[in-house]
Amino acid sequence: MAQSFVFYELPNNNVNGASIPISNAPIPLASLTLDVTPGGMIALRSNVGWQTILGGRTNVLFKLWRGAPITGTLICSAVEGAESSFDRDRVTSFLHVDSGFTTSQRITYTLTVETPDAGKTVDVIGPVTFIARLIP
Repeated sequence: MAQSFVFYELPNNNVNGASIPISNAPIPLASLTLDVTPGGMIALRSNVGWQTILGGRTNVLFKLWRGAPITGTLICSAVEGAESSFDRDRVTSFLHVDSGFTTSQRITYTLTVETPDAGKTVDVIGPVTFIARLIP
């Protein structure tokens, strides 16, 4: 029987449980794989704690890929910003439903993060949770 729910969490899934520097290139945070059948749908949810370090307002761009980053298909993206002087710690959450499958297949989803603005300093500090669930 195929799995209907998969997830990824940091080993220490707390604030300051990680220190992952983010740059202008997509940094993979997590990948999940599920089997889908024709007409199936998959709900994807992510939750990422991050911190802007210096440099005033900083934007962070999150992307969900069907397949590998860059070479796969970008299916969802979300941007959030923070001001380093007063709201530097953020948790960004978003949900996407992937559908339109016409064949049975195994699909890998990858969550990436990047800073679209050059010269900005951002770290993923935790928590990081990424889930995928088949919708019956």
